[in-house]
Amino acid sequence: MELLAIWVIMGVVVAMIASSKGKSAGAWFAYGVVVWPIALVHILLEDRPVAVADRKAVETGDFRKCPFCAEVIRREAIVCRHCGRDIPASAAVPTEVRVGGRAQHPLRGDGKVSAISGEYAWVTFDESGEGKVPVRSLVPLPDQPAA
Repeated sequence: MELLAIWVIMGVVVAMIASSKGKSAGAWFAYGVVVWPIALVHILLEDRPVAVADRKAVETGDFRKCPFCAEVIRREAIVCRHCGRDIPASAAVPTEVRVGGRAQHPLRGDGKVSAISGEYAWVTFDESGEGKVPVRSLVPLPDQPAA
């Protein structure tokens, strides 16, 4: 019985490590329960995908993507450390995101801001539906003139 508990606990450990690396926790849990010594070594050798790390960095609002090379840079950057280009003032720091206005998120695209509460905004994105994102990660867009 104790041996079974150890195998399940190690399966949970493997699943937690896998989840932190952007992998499926459920699949890695099953793998870990069956052969945890191999699964543990396997997940420790797995690299964290760059796309997952980039997405998490941008979603926090402390980072954004360079408009020229699309590499992740600090939000306050005025020169991209990857391509060396000057970041335009319009892309530097958002002036003000407002309810009812349009805004752009670096990963989810353009959308209409439906609500703002503290540090988060609820945005109805044109292509990916509604979502809650940090206000700091949004860049306000000019209002579209009525056609």
